[in-house]
Amino acid sequence: PRYVPPPAYVPPPPPPAYDPNIKQVARPYVTLRSCPGQACPPTTTLSQGTPVRILSWEGPFVMVRVPGSPIEGWVKRNRLTP
Repeated sequence: PRYVPPPAYVPPPPPPAYDPNIKQVARPYVTLRSCPGQACPPTTTLSQGTPVRILSWEGPFVMVRVPGSPIEGWVKRNRLTP
């Protein structure tokens, strides 16, 4: 048998930089709304664990966008991870 050296060690890539504006849906699902208010019409729902980027704030509501998609809307801040 011929000796075959093991492959060279390649360190894992560094973790992505922490972005305080990236949160996740913390409830089983949340409803995105077209404006910042409970009376605003819903646009879609997101399931738990879905990452979202906070774009702006208005009272207890935040405007979010799902990274890499056109999905955006308003949701209560307490429905997302801290």
